Amino acid sequence: MKTVTGQKRRVMLVLLLSTALLAACSDGTKSGETSTATPASSTTAASGAPNTKPAAPLDISIMAMYTSPNAPAADSDVMKKLMEVTNSKLNINWVPNAAYNDKLTASLAAGDLPTIVVADINLPAVANAVDAGVFWDLTPYLKDYPNLSRLDAGVLNNASYKGKTYGIYRARDKARSTIFIRKDWLDNMGLKAPSTPQELLDTAIAFGTGDPDKNGKNDTTGWVMDNGGSDFKAVLTWLGGPNEWAEDGGKLVPAVLTPQYTEALNAFKKLYDQHGVNQDFLLVDSNKKNEIFYGGKAGIYYQVSDATREKSVQKNDPKAQVAMINEFNGPAGIKARGENGFNLMMMIPKRNVKTEEQLRQILGFIDKLGSKEAQLLLNYGIEGVHYTLDGGQVVWKDQDGYTKATGGGPGIYNLNILTDMLPQLKSDDPQYARMIEVRKDNEKFAVFNPAAPYKSATYTTLGKTLDQLVNDAQSKFILGELDTAGWKKAVEQWKSTGGAKYIDEINAAYQAAKK
Repeated sequence: MKTVTGQKRRVMLVLLLSTALLAACSDGTKSGETSTATPASSTTAASGAPNTKPAAPLDISIMAMYTSPNAPAADSDVMKKLMEVTNSKLNINWVPNAAYNDKLTASLAAGDLPTIVVADINLPAVANAVDAGVFWDLTPYLKDYPNLSRLDAGVLNNASYKGKTYGIYRARDKARSTIFIRKDWLDNMGLKAPSTPQELLDTAIAFGTGDPDKNGKNDTTGWVMDNGGSDFKAVLTWLGGPNEWAEDGGKLVPAVLTPQYTEALNAFKKLYDQHGVNQDFLLVDSNKKNEIFYGGKAGIYYQVSDATREKSVQKNDPKAQVAMINEFNGPAGIKARGENGFNLMMMIPKRNVKTEEQLRQILGFIDKLGSKEAQLLLNYGIEGVHYTLDGGQVVWKDQDGYTKATGGGPGIYNLNILTDMLPQLKSDDPQYARMIEVRKDNEKFAVFNPAAPYKSATYTTLGKTLDQLVNDAQSKFILGELDTAGWKKAVEQWKSTGGAKYIDEINAAYQAAKK
């Protein structure tokens, strides 16, 4: 399991070096200033075409967070090599992760900004800065760069703001979650692995009402859920429903108003009534949910795909077998609930990048970060120093050295579109191979939220109230405390409380982005 642990740790580290490279407040001159070397031509910087003479290294200041005990060393071998590969001189202002948003908010207020900042577009201070014209709109430029032009269209949409791209997203898997099911329990009960949403629900009821662990007691839960709502949203997607919002006739419709939402509600009520789910799920948090599954008391568990979960169950039951099932053929075919597909963005303020020519130089640098050579450095360090290759797979040689060189944690830039051209960590664990397979398969079936880029003033102020109205009514319906008429009345209350205005505002932003 050492290699799997290393993989998880590597992913976190890549996400730190990536974040790291993205932010710094000083470049060796005055705080917040950036001296930008000018290559022979902006076209050369964008396309990487041969030049008659080498361009001078590009000075870039970046502000980024770190999660390791200490900030990465500026003169580490990995950072030096990265600057060589990208023809840059990086001046990184490392900020502890816990203080990062406060520091970023203060820097925005003061106008003291570097060349590149790593930021959350949903942070109010960042969204307000975008509205105020602080950051470059990158929408027209991405097509001009070999790596940036290949960014995923769905993730770009998720990361956009009011229909425009204001940052280069740092990629993560677009659909990581899956069903974990006790294969040994299926065998004990003579059941086949479920392949449709209905078969999955029927299996949960069989586990919850039978004796799948063969201990002579009726003490098992079928599907263990918590009160977070992710299980319900997954089933909604498998039933052909939307991910938060649906596109219908040129308009955006919230999931709660779709017929599939009602189907999912009825399915969950039946699951609850027939003891296919833990009866206290509304009182269970995610930690308790993990305890129940790992403790051998549940047969079905929806969570992020991970190679370690079977071993966690085997600590309680050494003979346990856990399978990952991610494809359920529903009314609309196989679907998977998509995630945003990114974690923070690399944004370019106009304070130091004043001209289009300078902007193209910075984008050229970021494009080089997406090259295979740079991605290898960000993911694994230096070959022969931090890792070696065995049959085309990575074997760690000095993972601690790599961690110290990169700082560990969120990375400066992880370009998932190039994952297939990078080697994977060497592992003989079939669960690890299955985890990789699940994540790749899920991407083919991922359903995204089409309303992700759009904002609503009503939801900003009333979002918690609106969400609570739906969650309370949903819970009461599943528990049998609310009938169909009561549910419809609750939906009408949601509309009159602000839901209708919320819908209008989202659609106004949606239509405006099309112009």
